[in-house]
Order: sequence, then C-alpha cells, then structure tokens
Amino acid sequence: MLAVALLFSGMGIVTSPAQASAQKCADVLSKMTDPLALRMEAGDTLIWSNVDPKVISAKDKYSKLIKDKGWRIQFSSAYRPYEYQRHLYEIVQNPTICKEEKQKHGLGTEVAKPSKDAPHTAGKAFDATVFDKNGNALNGRDFVKKELIEVAKQAGLYFPMTTKDGVHHILL
Repeated sequence: MLAVALLFSGMGIVTSPAQASAQKCADVLSKMTDPLALRMEAGDTLIWSNVDPKVISAKDKYSKLIKDKGWRIQFSSAYRPYEYQRHLYEIVQNPTICKEEKQKHGLGTEVAKPSKDAPHTAGKAFDATVFDKNGNALNGRDFVKKELIEVAKQAGLYFPMTTKDGVHHILL
C-alpha cells in the first residue's frame, strides 16, 4: 500500500496538504463571460447605462451641491452586471488567497451577495469619494464625515453602511 502511495505521489496524483492549501485566487473565482463584466475587470468600472433614472437625477443634484461647496467628487462604480457583482463577492469571501485582487479592486469587507436585486446590479447605487477644498476625503471605505451625510441627504441619497462601505450611495 505504501509503495502504491509513493508511486502515485511521485506521479503528482496525490497532493500533500500544503499543495492542496496552495490554491490561487483564480481557482475560487467563477469564470466571467459577460462582455460588460470583462470590460469592468479590465478597468472600465464606471458604467452609467442601466442605472435607474432617479439615481442619475440624485447623482446630478449631489454633484452640483458638491461643486457649489468647492468640493470635488470621484465616482468609482455604478451599474454592475451580475457576473461582475459575483466576482467581487467571491474575492471578498476569499480574502487570504485573493488579497491582491481585493487590493486591485479597492474592496473592503462588504460586497452584496450577487443577485438581480443587489443595489449596483439593480442600478440603484453608485460608489464615490468626495474631497473637500483642501483635497481631504470626506468619506472612504470605513467613514463618512457628518457634513457629507447632510449634503447627500439634500440630494436624496444616503450611506447605508458608513463604517463598512462609506463610498456606497443609494436613494433615500
């Protein structure tokens, strides 16, 4: 029996526990075929098509309010197809082996489970960072300053997870 095990291990058929735990991120991520998801993975992450017109209207009002204060806004994500939402979710679910992917996408710990009702997939959300006159961020992955919460509210928006996903904006 030992001779058979040694024979198979020498042929690469039997893997050691160390080899089994040496999974790569690509091993745990579902394959993407959706052209829009592939475009987003290639870096074009800001897609406004398929976003709810009410969100677009609130975004436009928000942008004007921000500009009037002398601040600036940097949008990073809006609509996401199901496959891309699943991709981001799988990365966050495997933070150890997908550490580089997580950093590449600027992900925190919160990504909605993939579903047609997930906020980005439904066209009901966008991610953005706002900077004050001095270039200081008023929100980020784990915070939102009070003055920005007020401006967002005036535009009909709010931050559902200020300490876990402070760039995520949705309609009031």
